[in-house]
Amino acid sequence: MLDFTEEHIVREFKLPRLMQKLAPKGVWALGEHSWNVFPYCRTIVTNPLYMKDNFYAVIDSYYAADNGTSDN
Repeated sequence: MLDFTEEHIVREFKLPRLMQKLAPKGVWALGEHSWNVFPYCRTIVTNPLYMKDNFYAVIDSYYAADNGTSDN
């Protein structure tokens, strides 16, 4: 079963006022797109307001069926 989640995270209002005034508008906004097909998961983090298509981070993870003893 495929699960897809999409989140928009805005951290701008949780920063001190000085950082809010110095940073360009939209620099603290993140977009998160996640696909979860157990045991694999892919998450892509973007900055859609400021960096647009110039920034993205891809995180691939795998759930191993052990108690944490396998190598990374």
